[in-house]
Amino acid sequence: MILTALNLPIELFGRKLMHDEPFPVVNCIVLMFYECVNCLFIHIIITKIGMIFVESEILRNGNDQLLNSLEEGVVIQRKDTKEIVFLNSAAKNLQRPADLEDKNEYDSVTNDNL
Repeated sequence: MILTALNLPIELFGRKLMHDEPFPVVNCIVLMFYECVNCLFIHIIITKIGMIFVESEILRNGNDQLLNSLEEGVVIQRKDTKEIVFLNSAAKNLQRPADLEDKNEYDSVTNDNL
């Protein structure tokens, strides 16, 4: 932010030397203030977006740790694709016979109708 603000007087001084234009002191101060405010707002926006991302990751990791600490097996899957989204450590230790696959599909269809 400081380098951006200091670039303006250097640019205006260079114009004075090269093109023999008058050095606009008031214009330089206003532009430096404007650049500092812009950089500050950009910094605040980026920081807020980063904090939203970090907070959501902390909550997600906390939920994963909470579900992993349960003694019961927890399996979370998508309703439409039956894709497994989460499987806790107790559920990973369970063995599933192949003949239960057909029964579970039938149970999920009947549970959807309830």
